[in-house]
Amino acid sequence: MASVVRGIVYSLVAATLSAYIFRWCVFEAPLTVTTLVYWLVSAGAAVVCVTYGYLAYKFLDERTSPYHTYTSAFIHAVIVVLNDVFGRDFLTKHEMQTMKARETQEELLLHILTYNSDTEHGQKFDFQNIKSREEFRKKHPLTKYESYRKNIERVAKGESNLLTRNKTIHLALTSGTTGGESMFPVSQKYFAEYFKPWLIATSEIYRQIPESKSLQKILWMKFGFKARHSDAGIPIGPASASYKRAGWVTKLLQMCETSPPHVTEILSEPETLYILCVFGLRDRTVGTLNANFTQSIYTLFMTMETKWKQIVADVERGNLDPELVIRSDIREKLNASLQPDPVRARELRREFSKGFRGIAKRVWPFLNYISAINTGSMKPYGQRLHDYYAPGVPIVSYMYSSSEGVIGVNMWPLEKQSYYSLLLGSNFYEFIPAEKCDGVQPPTRFIEELEIGQEYEIVLTNEHGLYRYRLGDVLKVVRYHNGCPVVEFMYRRGQLLNVQGEKTSEVAVYSALQDALAGWKSLKLVDYTCAESIMIDSLTPGGKYQVSHYVIFLELEHEDGADVQLSEEQLTTFDWNLRERSLGYNVLRSKNTMAPTTIHIMKPGSFVQLRHFMISNTSASSTQYKVPRVLKRREAVVFMLERVVRTQKKSK
Repeated sequence: MASVVRGIVYSLVAATLSAYIFRWCVFEAPLTVTTLVYWLVSAGAAVVCVTYGYLAYKFLDERTSPYHTYTSAFIHAVIVVLNDVFGRDFLTKHEMQTMKARETQEELLLHILTYNSDTEHGQKFDFQNIKSREEFRKKHPLTKYESYRKNIERVAKGESNLLTRNKTIHLALTSGTTGGESMFPVSQKYFAEYFKPWLIATSEIYRQIPESKSLQKILWMKFGFKARHSDAGIPIGPASASYKRAGWVTKLLQMCETSPPHVTEILSEPETLYILCVFGLRDRTVGTLNANFTQSIYTLFMTMETKWKQIVADVERGNLDPELVIRSDIREKLNASLQPDPVRARELRREFSKGFRGIAKRVWPFLNYISAINTGSMKPYGQRLHDYYAPGVPIVSYMYSSSEGVIGVNMWPLEKQSYYSLLLGSNFYEFIPAEKCDGVQPPTRFIEELEIGQEYEIVLTNEHGLYRYRLGDVLKVVRYHNGCPVVEFMYRRGQLLNVQGEKTSEVAVYSALQDALAGWKSLKLVDYTCAESIMIDSLTPGGKYQVSHYVIFLELEHEDGADVQLSEEQLTTFDWNLRERSLGYNVLRSKNTMAPTTIHIMKPGSFVQLRHFMISNTSASSTQYKVPRVLKRREAVVFMLERVVRTQKKSK
């Protein structure tokens, strides 16, 4: 109410000043330079009048964050308008491109080849004389990361004009949790491309959820990371750290967030999660939870559930827990942004005491949606959020992107399943049919040659220095939008179980688990990962299995808290479900050349510990981490074996 009164007072003062100057200019003063200056002052006062009047009105809205100042509320309102205007503009341009998909792709390819024709790579493959996509496909081989490693190492040492004309301002580092660590040159234009799909999806959300245009703050899950630089002084880090390079734009966007910027100075994930909870929970008007992946949102709620008593105490007294391990200077900055709030603390304590089922809408009654990637290996976390922590709250995946570039936009953000329209002006695309992916140089198809319902590995060519690059992502074409394929992300090729050439995907394993769980009464899936028996055999000399098989590390939760143990019937159900979804697995099981899957029941919290272990022992940051659905690292397998409670295996 104090904010409203202040706004009304400011508005009245501005209105009085504006009216006085206007009257003097019109009725008492000749037209001179001085009069014109007074006119401008009058107009400025009128703008101030309207602005403060509008903001005073908005502060009466129960959705407006009480932690907004007049400055931050004004900036937030401007950002909403700009998001909407530019988002609609980009959507219109994207729609036009989808109506002439082939032409757009051909024009883009020729631009890329011409633009980079004078680079070392362009000269090697004679880019200047390539005049068609067919000729490009014939002259340039399909590539993988090893094709670029040496050149990227040279870029890191300061050389330029090797793969692209663009100036490298950042080296995007992949996580290394689901495959080997890779590094890609990044330019300013690369960063700029990420805004387009984000704005398109945001404008669609505004249209479908009008309440999301309110001045509600965002709980944005940002994490700090260790700063690294190449020999030439080029910053190295995750592509998602681009917000640190956005300068004044970042500072403006931070005014719309629940947490102060000092949170990203903390490098430890548990402490960061705790502080995000404190600052997020003190504001009951939070409108959006934003993270790269649903796993991060799930981890946020787990932190909330295990530490809520101390979090509420911090909100109540307006000071962070003195036992929290953070630098004293950071603690001082964060505490300066907190104020005691016993009323909110009582509300939180009351809701948390009732349990955590449906907690999201109880502590944030105006929560509009969750923004996070919910495809592929993230599906279990999205399901858990829907079932337990945040039922009824839409989960929106804005875009499909990777360290190699931004690939697709979700034009239908509120559909239950996340589908993406390919961004035709960002990359030139080719596609390898899934059944031919094992070839060294398999045939590819162009964008108009894809079949609905079929799966393909995507191949990228872009201005940033990748040419016919096999991304390793397998997509399914679900439909066409005008002339543009609409795709669903299925899995990474490196995340296949393959002990005898059968190639069982994570989609098959997860679907088999989901169907089995439907019949496993009182059991809920917390998380899972897999390994091939050869990985286990190598760790147990003298104790090798006679027949190869899959190993699943499974964390389950019993509704009444009882110990988890699967019956022979439940094991059989899972085995048959997997056989139905993987033809190769079924053939090998039928011939008895492959044994039934071994299931390891894990201790509660094992996958949270795996997350911390992998982040500490790989190049992954907290924003990048994706649980590996097939463990390829020996140390990760050892880590999980140490946390097994019970091992179960179906009889033949």
